[in-house]
Amino acid sequence: MVDALIEIDNVAANLQAVTQQIVFLKAEAEAVKPQTRKVDGVVQLTFRDDDHKEAHTENRDFLAEAKDEAIVLESAYKERRRKPLRKRRNAVLFHKKCDKEQRAC
Repeated sequence: MVDALIEIDNVAANLQAVTQQIVFLKAEAEAVKPQTRKVDGVVQLTFRDDDHKEAHTENRDFLAEAKDEAIVLESAYKERRRKPLRKRRNAVLFHKKCDKEQRAC
């Protein structure tokens, strides 16, 4: 039970760190956002130079990875929070059953 609670805390801490990283990466994405132009009705991105293009691409990739990791961690957090509750619920039901049987357990 204690191990499960420690694991929940670890997952929660990782989820919080990833969430903060996503906020930072979104702000950075706004800073490195390229200008757009329409050429023959097609929207094209206009970068200042190759470094700007590289920074934009890296930011987009890191943001996508962080969002994927957040989804996985959120799912793991929800699943791990359910397991200890099930164990506690089963233990309570077991003790109630024993009480009804006059402590035969």
